[in-house]
Amino acid sequence: MKKSFTMKFGSLIAALLLVTPLGLFAQGFQVGAIQGIVTDETGGSLPGVTVTATSVDRGSTRTEMTDSNGRYRFAALALGQYTVEATLSGFQTATRRQVLVQAETTNTTNITLRLAAETAEITVTAESPIVDPTNATQTTRVSTEEYEKAPIGRSYQTLARLAPGVVGGSNPNSSGALSSNNQYLFDGIDATDPTTGTFGANLNFEAIQEVNILTNGISAEYGRASGAIVSVITKSGTNELEGSLKAIGTNDDWNGQNTTKHSITGTSFEREKQDQLDSRYAGTLGGPIWRDRAWFFGAYEEWNQKGAALRTTAVTNEEWSEARNLELHNYRITAQLTPSHQLWAKYAEDPFTGIVVAYGGGNGDLYTLTLQGQGGDNRAIQYAGVIGSRLSLEAMYAEATSTITVEPFRAPGPFDNGSAVWDLSRNRYLNGFYFGKGDNVSRPRDQINAAATYFATLGQNTHDLKLGVDLQDFESLSRYTYTNNRLYEVFFDPVTYDFDKTRTGQFRYDFADLGPQNSTGGVDSIYLRDKFTVGPRINIEAGVRYEDQFGKNDVGTPVVDSQVLSPRLSGTYDLTGDGRTLLTATAGRFHDFILQTFTDGYAQTRQRAVYDIFEWNVATQSWVFIDAINPTSGGIDPNLDLNPSYTDEVTLGFQRQLGATMGVGVRGVWREWDDLIDDFRRYVGGTVEVDYENSSLAKRSYQGIQTTFEKRFANNWSMLANYTYSKAEGNHFSNATSGVNNFANAMCRGHLDASIGTIPCQQAIDNLSGRATYDYPHFLNVLGTYSRPVGPVNLSMGVAGNYQSGQNYSKIGSVRVLNDAGGDTSQTMTYYYDGFNSERLDNIWSLDTALEATYRLFSDVELGLKGEVFNVTDNQDPVSVSLQTWCNADTAACATTRANHGARTARGSFQSPRNFRITGLIRF
Repeated sequence: MKKSFTMKFGSLIAALLLVTPLGLFAQGFQVGAIQGIVTDETGGSLPGVTVTATSVDRGSTRTEMTDSNGRYRFAALALGQYTVEATLSGFQTATRRQVLVQAETTNTTNITLRLAAETAEITVTAESPIVDPTNATQTTRVSTEEYEKAPIGRSYQTLARLAPGVVGGSNPNSSGALSSNNQYLFDGIDATDPTTGTFGANLNFEAIQEVNILTNGISAEYGRASGAIVSVITKSGTNELEGSLKAIGTNDDWNGQNTTKHSITGTSFEREKQDQLDSRYAGTLGGPIWRDRAWFFGAYEEWNQKGAALRTTAVTNEEWSEARNLELHNYRITAQLTPSHQLWAKYAEDPFTGIVVAYGGGNGDLYTLTLQGQGGDNRAIQYAGVIGSRLSLEAMYAEATSTITVEPFRAPGPFDNGSAVWDLSRNRYLNGFYFGKGDNVSRPRDQINAAATYFATLGQNTHDLKLGVDLQDFESLSRYTYTNNRLYEVFFDPVTYDFDKTRTGQFRYDFADLGPQNSTGGVDSIYLRDKFTVGPRINIEAGVRYEDQFGKNDVGTPVVDSQVLSPRLSGTYDLTGDGRTLLTATAGRFHDFILQTFTDGYAQTRQRAVYDIFEWNVATQSWVFIDAINPTSGGIDPNLDLNPSYTDEVTLGFQRQLGATMGVGVRGVWREWDDLIDDFRRYVGGTVEVDYENSSLAKRSYQGIQTTFEKRFANNWSMLANYTYSKAEGNHFSNATSGVNNFANAMCRGHLDASIGTIPCQQAIDNLSGRATYDYPHFLNVLGTYSRPVGPVNLSMGVAGNYQSGQNYSKIGSVRVLNDAGGDTSQTMTYYYDGFNSERLDNIWSLDTALEATYRLFSDVELGLKGEVFNVTDNQDPVSVSLQTWCNADTAACATTRANHGARTARGSFQSPRNFRITGLIRF
């Protein structure tokens, strides 16, 4: 590590002691704020008003006094609903109920006091604001009320895809960024995999209170990502004992049949459906430990997944299936130490076992299949508190670990105690496990976050100044071996489980087990931002973030050492003066994180790199040593001047609050990437040289118009809808490698298609430009629910819909790179005839529905049944193509290749058929 974590923690405490007297105040990871102005009936501000905020769920109370301008502010409030009351001698008491506090949002609740009369108190229900004049970030919030009764996948990843500009699967692309450029936070704990940049953990769906997806105009408080910030807030107990039990069932026999066919052979993709129940059980319990002071919440879920159908091995035709088991634990304690100080402690884990994977073509027989387990845990303790009327602090210490373990699916094969065998006659693994038993991957992360914020009034303007630090250290540990540290390359007989001892050209590799490979890294960040007003209608947020990223390979050699600044600026203008109609503008720079897998590539203890080679001697019927391979370095020198890539972004938008619970918006987004990291490959003196640099030739951009409609659950219904029209294009869509800079100094020759002839390799490079694979010009999301009582039963209906442009694809060939002497080499490059992703499938759409009926048995206990139908209309349109190879030569083989271009040759190339899910539930 660059610096011990103990030293960092000590430095952090010293820094906070220095800045605290300056009055820097914090808004927390799981807190929000209420602010407003108290006026009389003429509009004049009222100083000295006593304003009290009382938590509806937890009973805690905070009191503030309005300042000389009539302003009041409650910072660092726990999430939930509050009752706000304003009192002043000679005036009627005014009360606002159901004032909603959401994560990192300021609810502006202005209050008018009337002179005392017969009526002693005026009570009104507050709005649920969609528009926040203090925040220009494009934020999509999905809360329990809005998704619990809807037809939707049971994961936070599914909810993240409901945001405008977000497309793709469990690791989506946001506003043109790569799927490895997002950041996933669980109550502020960074759950992103530091090695891959993808999500690093699953989370109990029943534990989720809300998911906030930040996509554009993001504050300097966040860094290390140019994609979405997916912030999950988990539930906390209240003063009421509450809980739930759910039994969730699916059965492949209930679902629709595949009606699609192989587009070349016409073979039906109809599957053999299995009549077996796939069950999932979930339960929650939360309540008071000490009423008004401390609360607990716990959630547990277990999912036993049975394989939908039997599968067979590729060579021995043995049947197999898998039985997966996923457990999701989530536990949390919340304490209100005093009215102004809160503490949270939490623990979660997600062990997932029984996963069967065929690594490296390892599906020849049952001995080659890999039984995999994965999962990890995360834990944290967090604090948020207010000191005086202007100052508060927040702090968190967290640990997160993600691990993958592997072992054989079946006991070792009969040949050489289960050593891996590469069958030269079939190009398949047989007999042995692709990994050694006990091989694993582990990626632990330690994290410290702390911040302080100060709220000040200068004349008629306010300043909300925040200073924070974000310190992270992580490791990437891996151990890869072969069973018995041995691999055979022989002509193997899968009947006798022995090799042909009469043939030459057979080899055995004995590997040195060098132990685990362990690289280390970290990012130390500090940010400063100020939210301030300019007059009564303008709110501005200016900030800057400094990041120092470092990484060392397994022997401690520095590989990454970069320091960058990310400035951010945003603002809103209140068109109507009531905070309900806003013009927004943002500009900022967002640096990506150099993934730890990049550092892993410089390992000196490289897995499977040191070995002895033996050749089979037919005459002596024995293995004869012929060579020892022991590379002394990784072959590429680190470039310590390398910087993480960054995105420059500008947005312009309009937002309008409609009534108390609705809002609409439109936003234009322009993004341009620069300093993209790429490998430069070139021939020098007959050998290939490789360097990593920030490429000036690599390009990526995104332009989009995003429209949104949000309706909080009120008057029996809620809805979230958005439509995005966009374009994502460029020539570089990988983390650190592409073909943009490869062999520009060389000539290339057609490999699969001789008609290409001999061309400058630059021609293949030029054809890399085009639309991103994740470019969908049209993308529409809709999620809605409606509930109402029908006699003693409460009925709820939900709908979810999606419409999007079809997948794009290309005519693909290949060219072989010629060396300095003009001869063929083993180096090839992909050749796109008409440019990258120049073709597109037809648009697709889907519709899901849900119906839930609940009956109140007694008191607060209700019994319910929910049914969900996904892909109601049973659309099975193409979503991908299997064959993109093209050939221009006038031969019979090329004619066949051209005819098959764009073919769909797999069941997964089409939308999944209609499927069903049923849930029985008890809530109390």
